[in-house]
Amino acid sequence: ALVTEKAGTPQMWEEWTASSCEDQKTELQRLHDAIMDARRINNTQEATELSEKFQALAARTDSIRDLQVQLHDAVNRGEYLRAHEVQKQIHELEGLPINGAASPSTSSSS
Repeated sequence: ALVTEKAGTPQMWEEWTASSCEDQKTELQRLHDAIMDARRINNTQEATELSEKFQALAARTDSIRDLQVQLHDAVNRGEYLRAHEVQKQIHELEGLPINGAASPSTSSSS
């Protein structure tokens, strides 16, 4: 007999991300749309500049995702020092303050 009382399988993990929602576009999606708009009106200079920004941001995003996988793996293996190092790399790429670093306002004690 077919099971009809239970919900189907969940969506793929890619579909769980906020970027799949129409009202929440990522910076990469906005850049892509701007590149397509520039190409539609034959503004090749703007399209080239936006493409360069897109490539740089995509490379940074890929690096962050790779590091997030490494972080997850390190935690699962119990390699907490390695996990901390990877987390610092992620924060550097994201432009976030690194835990344990003194902020300029607290570093002067005189």
